[in-house]
Amino acid sequence: MRLTIERMTYGPDAIAHTQEGKTVFVSGAIAGDVVEAELVSDGKSFSKARATAVLEPSPARVGCDWPLASVLGCAPWAAMAYDAQLEAKRANVVDALARVGHLADAEQLVRPCEAPGSPWRYRNKAELAFVRDGRRATLGMHALDGTSVIKVEDFPLLDTPAKGPASRIVKNVSGALGYLAGSHDLDIERVGIRRSSRTGDVEVAIWTPTGAFPRAQACRVLESVGATSIVRVMTKGPAKARKVAGVERLAGAGSWSERIAGNVMRLSAPSFFQVNTAGAEKLVDLVLDALEPAPSRCRSPATRASWTPWSPTALPYVTCDATSRRHAWTTSTPWAATQTGSSPTTKPTSSSLTRRAPALPRTS
Repeated sequence: MRLTIERMTYGPDAIAHTQEGKTVFVSGAIAGDVVEAELVSDGKSFSKARATAVLEPSPARVGCDWPLASVLGCAPWAAMAYDAQLEAKRANVVDALARVGHLADAEQLVRPCEAPGSPWRYRNKAELAFVRDGRRATLGMHALDGTSVIKVEDFPLLDTPAKGPASRIVKNVSGALGYLAGSHDLDIERVGIRRSSRTGDVEVAIWTPTGAFPRAQACRVLESVGATSIVRVMTKGPAKARKVAGVERLAGAGSWSERIAGNVMRLSAPSFFQVNTAGAEKLVDLVLDALEPAPSRCRSPATRASWTPWSPTALPYVTCDATSRRHAWTTSTPWAATQTGSSPTTKPTSSSLTRRAPALPRTS
C-alpha cells in the first residue's frame, strides 16, 4: 500500500492514514515520507505496517553514517534531521495536552524543545543483550523485530571518542564475555556498560541469575577493556518480574560516578540514572530557572545542612547557597544529611534537612 507519513509517534513508528481514514503505525519511515508499505497486522481500530520502499523522501530525511541504525531498535529516528526530531517531540507533547488533557491553549503552553547536546555520542549507558545457540554465545543489541540479537562492534550513541582504545569498549566487552559465556556455559541475562567522559569512569555490569559464577575468569577476560569497575548484578524470580538479589564487586570501585552541575554523584549498577548526562544537567537548569529561587528563601551558609555521601543508590537532594544561589546536587539519603558538627549516623530532625529536589520531567 502507498502511504503518506503525517507525523511521528512517541515510539519508533510514524503515523499515516489509509484512504478510508484508518490509522496505520508505520515502522521505517519518518514524517513527510511517501512510502510503499506492507501490512504487519490489521486490527479493528488501527493497523501496523512496515515501509518497504521510500517513494518520495521527506525534506527532513538525512543520511546516517551508522549502517546498523536501520536494523537495530535503538535508533529508529536516525534518518530524521535533529531539528525535525526536536519539533516532533514537542508536537507529541502538545498533542497529548490537547487530546488527552483537553487544554485549549496547549500550543502556547509548550516551549520549543531544547537540545542539551549532540545527537550522537551523548549516552552514558549501553546495554547488550545475550543469546545462546548451542555452545556459541553472542552479545549484541536487539533487532527491530525484537526477536533476534545482532552483534555490534560500534555504538555511536555511547559517550566515547570516535577513535582510540575507548571507542572499542562495546566490541571488547561483548567479545570477552561472549567467550567467557561460551567456554563456561554461563547464563548471562544482559550486560550494562556505563561510561562518563566527565569523570573517566567505566563500569561493566554483568547481570546473571544467582548461583555459581566464574569470578576470577570474568576479571581476567575483562582486564584489558579499561573498566574502573566490574560488578555482577544477581537477580531472581520469573523473567517478567526479576528482582535484584545483590551486587558483587568483582574488580575496581564497585560503582561508577558522574558529574552533574559541578557535583559528583556515585551510583551503583542497579540504580536509575538519566542516560543523557547533558540532558540531566539541562533539566536542573530549566527547573531552577522556572522556580526562580530567591536568596531570602534559602538557608544561610551558617545553618544550611552539611551532606555526607552515604549510598550510591540514594536519591538526589539540592541545597542552596544564599550568597551565590549555587544549587548543589548530592547523593545523600535523608538520614545521612545532618547539621554541621552533628553525628552522620544520627537521624536528623526535619529542620536539619534541606528541601528535596523537585521532580524533574523525563528527557527525550
